[in-house]
This record gives sequence, structure tokens and C-alpha cells, in this order.
Amino acid sequence: YEIYTRPADGSGEAKRLTRGLESWIYSMRWSPDGEHLLVSTAPLELILVDAESGDRTVIDTGIAGPITMASWSPHSDWVAYARDEENGFGVIWLYDVVAGEKHRVTDDFTSDSWPCFDDEGDYLFFASAQHFNPTIGGFDLKPIWENQDGLYLVTLREDVAHPFPPEADEVEVDGDEENGDGEKGKKDDGDDDGDDEGDGDEGEDEEPRLEIDLEGLTDRMVALDVSPSNYYNLQFADGQLFYVQRPFAPGGGRGNRASTATVKLFDMDDREEKTVLEDVGSYTLSADGEKLLYRKNGAMGIVKAAPDQKPAKKPLRLDDMKMHVDPRQEWAQMLRDAWRLERDFFYDPGMHQVDWEEMWDRYSELLPYMAHGSDFRYLVGEMIAELNAGHAYARPTDRPRAKRIGTGLLGCDFELDGDRYRVARIFDERDWNGGADTPLFGPGKEVAEGEYLLAVNGVELKAPMNPYSLLMDKIGEQVALEIGPDRDGDESREIIVEPIRSERSLRYRAWVQENRRRVDELSGGKIGYLHLPNTAIGGQQGFARGYYPNLRKDGLIIDERFNGGGFIPDFFMNILRQKLVNLWRPRHGQDWRTPGTAFLGHMAMLSNAYAGSGGDALPYYFKAYELGPVIGTRTWGGLVGISRNIPLMAGGNVTFPEFGIYSLDGEWVVENEGVEPDIVVDNLPHEVIAGRDPQLEKAVEVLLERIAADPIELPEVDDFPRDRK
Repeated sequence: YEIYTRPADGSGEAKRLTRGLESWIYSMRWSPDGEHLLVSTAPLELILVDAESGDRTVIDTGIAGPITMASWSPHSDWVAYARDEENGFGVIWLYDVVAGEKHRVTDDFTSDSWPCFDDEGDYLFFASAQHFNPTIGGFDLKPIWENQDGLYLVTLREDVAHPFPPEADEVEVDGDEENGDGEKGKKDDGDDDGDDEGDGDEGEDEEPRLEIDLEGLTDRMVALDVSPSNYYNLQFADGQLFYVQRPFAPGGGRGNRASTATVKLFDMDDREEKTVLEDVGSYTLSADGEKLLYRKNGAMGIVKAAPDQKPAKKPLRLDDMKMHVDPRQEWAQMLRDAWRLERDFFYDPGMHQVDWEEMWDRYSELLPYMAHGSDFRYLVGEMIAELNAGHAYARPTDRPRAKRIGTGLLGCDFELDGDRYRVARIFDERDWNGGADTPLFGPGKEVAEGEYLLAVNGVELKAPMNPYSLLMDKIGEQVALEIGPDRDGDESREIIVEPIRSERSLRYRAWVQENRRRVDELSGGKIGYLHLPNTAIGGQQGFARGYYPNLRKDGLIIDERFNGGGFIPDFFMNILRQKLVNLWRPRHGQDWRTPGTAFLGHMAMLSNAYAGSGGDALPYYFKAYELGPVIGTRTWGGLVGISRNIPLMAGGNVTFPEFGIYSLDGEWVVENEGVEPDIVVDNLPHEVIAGRDPQLEKAVEVLLERIAADPIELPEVDDFPRDRK
């Protein structure tokens, strides 16, 4: 990628500014005087680019990530930026554009971010994680560190007064705050006769240089009166600091997705925080600081940069924007961009020894033959597949799609009895953590397995009619079902139900519960069971449901078959590998244990070929910590991971595997290999059809043997300290 400039009104020819940049650009920021660009690139460089000559100066290079939080001083002679250090904590730095020198402002004992100058050159603002007020987890008593940020400033020179000096409590006399013209707060310019003659034109074209007293800079740090939270995107205009506040909300997973963001400002004169606009995604200020452009739920609008704003009555009419699109040119551009993204971000700079230039030549030859967005997806998917790496996906772009009409489902299985449909099974265990309802089970839903569905909304149901044809486009609507114990309709009755969109959560919950009951039965109640559908939110929920209730069992089966991955699952291992340290004897009741969530019994893990990504890491870590045998088949083998999403021109995207796993022996592991089980057992189709689960059965067998050979034994104390002799 290279940088071009062009007049903002679209006139004139584009001017190429850089040559040899050749990498993805995260962001660009104009200096206030328009003479430089501040550019953040994929190789983690923060670059100063001369807007006239294109000359480049590398200001700094990131250590743990790109440098994207940066701002200009009002006179364009300093740059403030945040760089993550080796410990992952952000540190604020200053770069002197004139001298070409950088200076560290804060240390790496707290994480600092979003530096921002005021418009007079007196202060440098930033967010800093200075607050340590943990929320304690309900099961493990582990601290959760959230809402750590405060907002702070440092005075840039020793002669800059404290921004919030003590206020006098004296009563003001009329006229104290007004000048002779009755204008409140207008400063005296010191020129009594109003004669401007001594001002002259000397130095009129030259902005004064911003002087910063670097010595003792953080000693001049001052906190703004805001509550601990998460703060982003600091911008300053007209005596007010604007920012986004996004307090932590539980249940959102990584990225705090359940929370809502609010644009706020801190008024330096009034010394207080004020709300600008609630529930927004992002914002930016106009160059003069008078207007604020925001994004909210996919819409964009412009409001005043002032407190107490409401969403614009007339958002920007983005839907009315039209452009001429040549799909083949668009596909060509997107294929090139996909090729470049792999070039710039793929974890192996050698591209797995694939000649990447040759791949472009080979696949771009097929561009003239594409006729549909699906063709493009296929083409780009084949190109990135040449890298032979997991997590290299091509996701749909803008393409015609027919509107889908959903079919309502009743949370049951049918079986055919002659020409009538009988309810063979009702799924009666729902996921109360937001899963689907059970349409045929619960108070007022008196349907029994073995009864017949005779009619839907008055339409008689007989084979060969498909029962689901009567439930088309009925999701969430009230539907009348005629239910009866006999196929001829005797003693039938009508019930009202609301069909659901998907039975996935009901069927999954039923499968897990069947496995749990089977393990309990086969082991005589000695062994517990849990399933991890992924290593993201669903997996954490499954872990909590199955691990903590089984803490006092002699054995535990951790089933990660069909695990879809998500996060790197070291957090599971931190719990599973706990060792009992001591016990406590209360006056009444059973003894307590420390750690209270350490599992003392024997464990085994089930895996199969449909477990991948985080589902590869789970058995890898389980074996590394020697927690027990892994039983089943080899996992998928995809542990070159992805962490970001950069869209293509017409929507959709390609992923670019960014980081690969290697062992403490310095060997690449798991990727394209998977994790081999300690005990190989496959579930063959005929055994599964017959209702068996050989992998689960083997895990029970192995754990029972280990429990018998090495039972849990805890010490007993009979004498208390004063009873000892």
C-alpha cells in the first residue's frame, strides 16, 4: 500500500506521496498545519511522512502491538502516543518533531492510553488504569479487574498553574465577573487605549514553538473528577475534553460486548463531567471542535459538540448514496487486497515456502471468468488455501441473497404412524442462560410423548403432508395445535403454542444431559461429566454447569468433542490444575478445602477430529499439565490463530493466520497435526446408531480403574490442639 493525496473536493489529480511503504496502514492523521501525516502500519511502525516530499521518519516501533493511539500538539511540533511495552502495559511517549527525539512520559506499572493535547499547549491528557477495585468471582474467588481507568493530565511546563486550584467560598459582588461591556468572563488584553500599533506583523507567519519541560513531567500529574471506568478516544476542543466512557458490563465476554458506550465531556472551567450523547459506537470532532460526527447502530449523524445532545433527527442519508459499480473491477481490487493482507499479516514471513507472487499471477488470471460473488469467494478461498494453514477463511462479500422465510419448530421429534404424526420425543430441558423455550413442555402446555398432532391452525395434518409446511413463517406467532391421544381424533384438544426458530440449544442440552446421566449410571454416581462446546462464552458456561457441581466426585470426564474453539483456554487449566493445600475444620458441618475449587479425583478428556482451534489447545494443555488421559481421536490441527477483522471493499473479509504455536522445546506443534489422544477410540456409525458411545464408555472404564487403584484419601483429625499431650 502507498499513500496518495488529493484535494478534498475531488478536483485535480491524485499525487503519490510514498514509495516503498508496501504494508497495510492502520491509520493516518494530518498534522494541524497540514505539513505532515502520522501513519501507523502493519510492521508496528509509527511513521512521520512529509506531506510535500513524502520523506519518511520512523518515530517508533511497537513491541506488543501497533501504535494507533496518537495525537498532534496544536502547533504540529510534538506527537504524543501510547506504546505497549513487553509486559503488555501501555506507556505514553512524546516525540519532538523538530529535534527528532522521543521521550518517555509514564512508566509501565499502569497501563496508559489515548494521549491528547489541549488546544493551548498547556496540558497532555490520557487515560490510565490506576484503579484497583476487584470484583470477586462467584465460584473461584478470583479477582476480575475492570473499570480501572481514570482520566489524568500533566502540565507541560512548570509555569502552568494547577488547572483546578481551590475555589474561594466568598460571595461574588455584582460586576466581578463582567467587564465594562457586560461580557462575562472576557479576559482583559492589557491594552488600555485599544491601540494595536505595537503589535506589528513581526512573526505573524510563524507559530510559536510549544515548549515542554520534560523533567518531572509526571510529578505534575492531576486527576480529573470522573468515576473509574473504561475510557477511549480522547479529543480536546474549546476548553473541553471529549471521550467515550464504556463501563464494564458482565456477560459480554472478551471485548465487553454487553456494555453501552456514551460520549462525554469534561468541562475544564466548570470542573465537571457532562453527557454529550448516549449509546453510541464511535465519534470524532470536526476540525473547529464545534460539531460531533457519531455512529450508532449502523447510522451516522452530526450534532453539536455540547452537552445533552439527542441523536440527530435527520441522520446522514447514507442509504441514498449511489455509485456506479463494476463488479469485475471490484472483485479484482478485493482479490489484490486479500493477497496483500495475507502478505502483510501471515505469521510466517516466508509464507510457508509458498511463492506468493506466483500465487497472485496464477489466481488473478481467473478474474475475467467470474460472474457472481460466489465465484469470488471460491477464488479467494482457493488462493489463501495455498498457504496450507488453519483459520484461513474467505467470508461472503456483497452478493444477491433471497429473503429467507423461517420455519417454526416445536422442540420435538415426530414419528409416522400410518398417515398420522405422533410426538415421539419432547425436548423438556432448556438452557435458562438465554436458550430457546420448550414449546410443548411447561405449565399450560399439556402435551405427552406418544400423542398425535392432528391439525395446525385448523388445517388437518395427514401424511404425506409435511408437518413443518404448516409452520412456515410462524416463528414466535401464536399457533393452534390440535393434539389427541388417538390417531382418529377422539378426545382431542386445542392448545396454543409459539414455535421457535431453532431447536439447536434444546437438542444440545438434551445430548449433554443424556451423557451426564449415562456416566452417572455406568459409574454408580462416582464420576461427573461436563461438555465444552467451545472455548468462548458457551464453553465457560458449560464448564461452570458441569465442573463445580461435581467437585466432590471421585472422577470427572471433560468432553471437548466437537469443540468449536474461541479463546486460548488457559483459564480452564488454571482451575483444573489446582492442588489441595490444606483443610479447615469448622464447629459444624463438613470440612472446608483450600483451594475450594480444586478437583481431587481423577480426570479424563474426550476429543475427536471435530474439535479444533481452542479445541486443539484444550487437550494439548491437558496433556502438558498431566491432568489425565485424553481419549478419542486426533483433533483438527489448527493453532495458527486469528485476532482481527479487516473488511474488503464490498463487505466480507478474509482471515489471515497471525500467530503460530510452538513448544518450550522450540518446535512448531499442533498446526496441521492435531493432538493425538493417549487412548485411541473411534465412535463408529453403527455403534452410534445403536445408541452407544464407545468413547464415553471407555472414559468411564479408565477412570473407574484409576479410582479403584488410587482412591481419594484425606487426613482426619480427632484431637484439637489443646487435647494433644
